[in-house]
Amino acid sequence: MSGLLLKLDRDKPDASVLWPDELRPLRIYVSDTSTPLLQDGLVFSPTRKGELLCLDATSGKQLWRTNGVSESNNGASIHMTAVPSIRGVFLFTDRGDLLLSRVTAAYQDLGRFHLLEPTADYGQRKMAWVPPACSGQRVFARNDRELVCASLASALTKAPIK
Repeated sequence: MSGLLLKLDRDKPDASVLWPDELRPLRIYVSDTSTPLLQDGLVFSPTRKGELLCLDATSGKQLWRTNGVSESNNGASIHMTAVPSIRGVFLFTDRGDLLLSRVTAAYQDLGRFHLLEPTADYGQRKMAWVPPACSGQRVFARNDRELVCASLASALTKAPIK
């Protein structure tokens, strides 16, 4: 099963399925390796094919999908970090790219930077698997050979709040 939303019971250790209505394998395709982001009644999730999709949190209905984030390959990985101060999100791809994006009822790419080289073996490809960490106005990322620190100050000050 991939792609379901659970509602936790406040009073006892229990949960119920909000969606989908029918529990069928692979009805909604979400990531195997990345955590979805829930904000403003929407669920944003990378897919295992390198796409990013937006679902209505109440119904699970897909509102949009974009394949402009990463290469469309099986096993692709995109890690998301919310940036509440600009109502945005950092997307870190398995290719080592860091994107600043706005995710709402539509997708908006605000900028892209190649942060580090992918070094982990995955079949015939090299991947950057480890999600970055953000602290203050810096991002830290690593591969099998190096740890990098990049300033986010100019990206965060240039991104208009909407």
